[in-house]
Amino acid sequence: MELVFKTNDYLLAWYLLFKPSTDTEFQKIKLKLWKNYTEEYKKIEKDNVKIMQDTDNFIPNNDLIYDKIFETDYFKKYKIKTDKNMFMLREAYDINKKVIDKELKDILKHKIRNIYEVIVMYPELNISEYVKNNPKKVIVWGRKEDEEDALGSVFKILYTALKYELSDLKISRENILSSIIDMIITNELQSRLLNKSCYEEGFKKLLEIKHTLYPYFLMYLGIIEKEELLKRSKYDNIKFDVKVIENGLAKIDIKEFITFCDENYQYLIH
Repeated sequence: MELVFKTNDYLLAWYLLFKPSTDTEFQKIKLKLWKNYTEEYKKIEKDNVKIMQDTDNFIPNNDLIYDKIFETDYFKKYKIKTDKNMFMLREAYDINKKVIDKELKDILKHKIRNIYEVIVMYPELNISEYVKNNPKKVIVWGRKEDEEDALGSVFKILYTALKYELSDLKISRENILSSIIDMIITNELQSRLLNKSCYEEGFKKLLEIKHTLYPYFLMYLGIIEKEELLKRSKYDNIKFDVKVIENGLAKIDIKEFITFCDENYQYLIH
């Protein structure tokens, strides 16, 4: 899996136009545009999907609203901050890319060859979105915490990309998929990169499911000796009691493991 960080002026303008604004003066500009050019404003309402489907070649049917926004000092200010955010995220990813690729391939037990375009937004927009079934793998990203912890944001982008990658899996429990992806990226991958246990991090709402799946995830990773399981449990500060070692889990890939957990969840609980 490769992440390519970019910006896109049309997409930035679209989100500034259609997402809530914390800047009262810019909000006034949007309201004035809506009042004076209501029909033109309405016609670009779904342009975000069109842009994501063809980020390099998108041309709007009508430039009027976009041009009005591009002309403002506010857009120029937001674009400068967006570019800064993009370079910061790209740098954090590039510095760690080699290790991320190696460890992710080891955890997933196969290499993901898709390239994901990460279209970076103004961080105050607080956006994390993608269009399902889009042949072009595009993630729109811009969050307030990017500036404070760029590498942390890269992990969250990887979480989003992996969820995108595995979205075609036919499973009955969506929260199992989310929990396993959280363990892969937020917990295991992050632990390997930072050389410390990160298993207390991640989505709190998934904690119970993750603790249920945790010993089987270790077996999937190839930790199948009871002594090693207990040692790892102590390191991650997660207690569990497993009477049966599922040796076969070490021989399957991530998609098979997710299917196993989905089909056998009631058994795993007990």
